[in-house]
Amino acid sequence: WCFPPTDRSLVFAGSMSGFFVSDNAGLNWLPIDGPWNTTDASGALLRRGPRAVTFDPALPDTGIAAFPITADVAYARVYRTTDRGATWSAVTSLPGTGGSPLNVRFIPGAIVIVTDSTVYRSTDNGSTWTETATGLPAGRVITDFDGSINGSGSLLYVTAETQARIDLGFRNLYRSTDGGVSWTRCGNTGLFANASIPVAFAWLAVSPASPTVLYATVTGGDSAPSAYPQGRSFYRSADSGSTWTPVLFQD
Repeated sequence: WCFPPTDRSLVFAGSMSGFFVSDNAGLNWLPIDGPWNTTDASGALLRRGPRAVTFDPALPDTGIAAFPITADVAYARVYRTTDRGATWSAVTSLPGTGGSPLNVRFIPGAIVIVTDSTVYRSTDNGSTWTETATGLPAGRVITDFDGSINGSGSLLYVTAETQARIDLGFRNLYRSTDGGVSWTRCGNTGLFANASIPVAFAWLAVSPASPTVLYATVTGGDSAPSAYPQGRSFYRSADSGSTWTPVLFQD
C-alpha cells in the first residue's frame, strides 16, 4: 500500500494480479497497465504488481515502483513517476543477481532499495544503482526494511542474517545512519531475561515522524516472563534500536 503525501484519497497497491490505483480512498480500484505486464506462452496477458511503491516526501509527485523477480523475468524492474502516478517510466533495473525488492525509501540525496539479499542506492534518480551492504553478514537473507527521515537526516533498518543462522533461530536487526552506505547491529537490551537464547527479529515499522522510534516483532529469548506468562513478541524502541520495551502481550 502507498499513499502519496499530498493526497490521502489516492492509494496505490501491488498484488499478485497486478498494479492498482484508487482515487477515492480504496472504495474503487482500477488496474494500471504498463510494460511490467507480460504474456504467457498462449499470448494471454499476465498482469504484474510491484512489491513496493513509495513517494518522495520532498517531491511528493515523484514516486518509485519496484517489481519483483518472477518466473519469466529474472531481474527486478524499477519504474518512476513524476506526476503522482498518472504515468510511469522505466529507470535502470536492479542487477539480476540482487534479489527481489522488499521496500524502497527516498532519503536526502538518494533512493534506497533493499531486496531479499542486498541493499542498493541511487544518487541520480535511479539511472544507476550501487550495492551498499557493508556491515551486513555475507550470504545474507534480508527479511524486512524500513526507515524514515527527519531534519537531521535518515535512519534505516533491516532484519538480516545468514540462512544457516536463521535455521538455528537467529535473525539480527541492523541500522544505517549514513543513508544505507554501511550498517551496524542494533542492541537487544530489554528484549529478554535470557539473552543467550536464540533471538529472531522479523517485521519492522518505523515512525514516519521520528526515525528513532521503531517497532519490531521478535521471537526467541525469554518468551514467557513471569509477569506475563502468555508471552511477549512485539517491542518498541525510542532510541534507534538500542533498547526495547514490550508493548503487546498476547495469549
